[in-house]
Amino acid sequence: MGKRCCCGSGSACCGCCCSKRGATVCFSLVGLALAVAVIVPPVYIYAATEDRNFHLLFPALELSKDALEHLTDKSDFAEEDSDTVVISGNGGFEKTVENIMEDSSEPSPREKYKSAIFQLISDIQANAPYLAFASFCIGCANLPIHFMLLCGATCKSPCLMLPWLAVTLLEHLIVGVPLIVFIGIIALYLAAQLHLYLLSLAVMGSILLVFFLSLSSWFTVHACYAEMYRMSDYVTYGGNEDQQQPLINRPSNSGPALPPGHPSGQSFGQHQGYYPPHHQSSNGRMYPHLPQA
Repeated sequence: MGKRCCCGSGSACCGCCCSKRGATVCFSLVGLALAVAVIVPPVYIYAATEDRNFHLLFPALELSKDALEHLTDKSDFAEEDSDTVVISGNGGFEKTVENIMEDSSEPSPREKYKSAIFQLISDIQANAPYLAFASFCIGCANLPIHFMLLCGATCKSPCLMLPWLAVTLLEHLIVGVPLIVFIGIIALYLAAQLHLYLLSLAVMGSILLVFFLSLSSWFTVHACYAEMYRMSDYVTYGGNEDQQQPLINRPSNSGPALPPGHPSGQSFGQHQGYYPPHHQSSNGRMYPHLPQA
């Protein structure tokens, strides 16, 4: 007897199904760890600290703001050294292009873009308590569905995997897509205004890579769910590998099956399936005599 597949079928062990099931178990364990990591910090800040500074939960906002400010100042300083031109007027009056731009009341496009991005980051930081509460709710929702995914993968129950598939797809649409848009705005500022094309591609490529890697886990779990659902239907309706194999391998041109003990099952000479003639009466008539009156 060969090794049977872990998905519950009677067929031999298939590495594809077993690898999907093992990956599903790994995704559930990683999801449980991430859910706990999302739940614990807001609870600790709310219960153990006096100031309840939820800004500490989102250090990436402050770091990105400082990095953008540093890059913007560095770019402005480089342009001031290269673009400063002295204009001489009557009576020895001198004025630079920089001073002329400062005299105009209309801000430059870079200043508009910079102020809009910094205002967006400041608004997000101002709503840090609401973001902390939202992350706490997401962690509380992910904790049971990842546990159900673990039970469904280990117990071969596809119906326990449905909540994870539904909630995770919604999270990718509700959380992942706005995050990509936010990072895309910053990458566009880096490329269009600061001319940092490589850095812009690196920032945008990293968030897209993380998003598609996370989305690939959803497709892997969905494939495992479909395989388990198909095998559960196969077992429910009485499917069995032994029942699918014929008892006797007959050639396709052998005609219909014959009952056991039929004389055609024996070999007569060189002709397989030879039918012997029926015994006839001595006078050569096949039918019995009719009674005479």
